[in-house]
Amino acid sequence: MLDLRSVLVDVQTLFEPLIEERGGHLVLEAPDPVKVLGHRALLMQAVSNLVENAIKHAPEGTNVTLGLRSVPGHAEVIVSDSGTGVPHADREQLLKRFTQGDNEPPGGIGLGLAIAKACAVLHKGSIWLEDNEPGLRVRLVLSKD
Repeated sequence: MLDLRSVLVDVQTLFEPLIEERGGHLVLEAPDPVKVLGHRALLMQAVSNLVENAIKHAPEGTNVTLGLRSVPGHAEVIVSDSGTGVPHADREQLLKRFTQGDNEPPGGIGLGLAIAKACAVLHKGSIWLEDNEPGLRVRLVLSKD
């Protein structure tokens, strides 16, 4: 069993300097350990992709939140920002490989969300793109067993 909170702490440590350069913070809301049956490196990559996307799309000087909660049978990793968000009609398309949004900053090739989705499926889970009003909230739902 893997402590998912420890993965989020590592992601926060990795990305905090980047977001601080932009005048914001990566806020961790994960008070308790949550155990899942999972592959640490794959989950680290998936969560890193979500945080990196949030940082890229959030305005300078704003915070990105990385949260963790336990629900019966599942764990949820939640990454939220206050950027431009994603129109509801485009969300499913953005989960496909090599797909980018219209306001995508230079440098990406459209794999981040697709990798996170593949990781979710591998861990008997799912991924949801939701309104954060403003911005985007991504919920990575993973089976605990």
